[in-house]
Amino acid sequence: MRIYINEHGAKVGISNGKLVVSKNGVKLKLLPAELAESLLVSSSVQITSQALVFLSSRNTSVSWISDQGKIVCSLLNNDECLSARRKKQYALSESRRFCNAFAKKIVYAKIRSQILLLSSLNENCYFPEVEKTISMLSSAENKCSSGSIAALRGIEGSASRMYFSALSFFIDKKFGFSGRNRRPPRDCANAALSYSYSVLYNSVDVILRNHGFDTFVGFMHTSQSGHRALASDMMEILRPLISDRAVLDFLNSANIETDFTYNGEAVYLSDKGRKKLISCFEKAISSAASAPDGYEQSCRGLMLYHADILSSAVDNKDVSRFDPYIEGESNARSGDI
Repeated sequence: MRIYINEHGAKVGISNGKLVVSKNGVKLKLLPAELAESLLVSSSVQITSQALVFLSSRNTSVSWISDQGKIVCSLLNNDECLSARRKKQYALSESRRFCNAFAKKIVYAKIRSQILLLSSLNENCYFPEVEKTISMLSSAENKCSSGSIAALRGIEGSASRMYFSALSFFIDKKFGFSGRNRRPPRDCANAALSYSYSVLYNSVDVILRNHGFDTFVGFMHTSQSGHRALASDMMEILRPLISDRAVLDFLNSANIETDFTYNGEAVYLSDKGRKKLISCFEKAISSAASAPDGYEQSCRGLMLYHADILSSAVDNKDVSRFDPYIEGESNARSGDI
C-alpha cells in the first residue's frame, strides 16, 4: 500500500511495527509499516530516524513533496541494485538508434492515450471541436514513425497543446483553464495537474528504481541536475490514463475557495485540496484497466508491466522488446513503430 501524509506539522514515528502519526503530541493515525510500499509526505512532516531505519530495512521508499507539488527528496535503500542492468542502461542512453526508437514508441503511445481519453469524454458530452482535435491528433501520431528525437519532441509538444485545448471543454469554466501552464500554475486546473503529475512521477520513479534502474539517466528526456529523466520518459504514456483522469474527477467536486491557495498569479492546492486530489489519484491508479496477462488488471498493473518490458529491452539491448501497452486497444501498431 502507498501511504500519503499531508498534515502540516505532523510527526511520524515507529512503535511496535506501526507508523505513528502525531501532531502536537496527539496521535492522529496508526499505520501498519510492514504493509507500506512507499511513503509520500508533505515537506513539513517530520520523520524520526528510527522510522526511517525501519522503512529503509524493508526497502520502502520515502519521498517528500512540497506544497507546490515538487518532489524535494526521495530515499530508497535498494540492496538489489542490478549493476549489470545499469551498465547496459548507461551504454544504451548513448545509443542514438536505441533512444530514437524508444522515443518513437513513447510519443506514439502518449498521443494514442490522449486520443482515447478525449474520445471517451466526447462520447458522453459531444463537442465538434473536440472531434476535430482527435482527428488532428491522429494525424500527429502517424508522424511518429520517422524523425529525430528533437522532431519527436516537437510532435509531442504540438499534440499536447491541442490535447489540453480540447480537454478544456470538459472542465468547468470557473477554473479558468484554457491550456497547460506551469512554474507556476496560473489557474486551478493547472495547479491540480502539476500536483497530480508530481505524484505520478514519484510513483513511476519508485517502481523503476526497484527494478534496478538509475532514473537520472533517460532515453528521451535529457538528464539535468535533480531531474529523474527515466521517470519522466516512462510517465508520459500514463499521464492521460492516471493523472488527467484523477484531475477531472477532482475538479468535479473541487471548491474554488477552499481547495486552492492564491499567491499573486500563482495558484496552488490547499491542504484540503491536496488530500482530495490524492484520494482521486489513488482511485485512478487502482481502477480497473485492461493489462497484459499475468498482471493486475489495473493502472498499477500497467505501471509494473512497463517497468518489466523496459527491463527486458535494456537487458537484451533490444528496443523491440519495449512495446507499450495502450489500455483499451490492441498493441499491434505500437510494436511496429
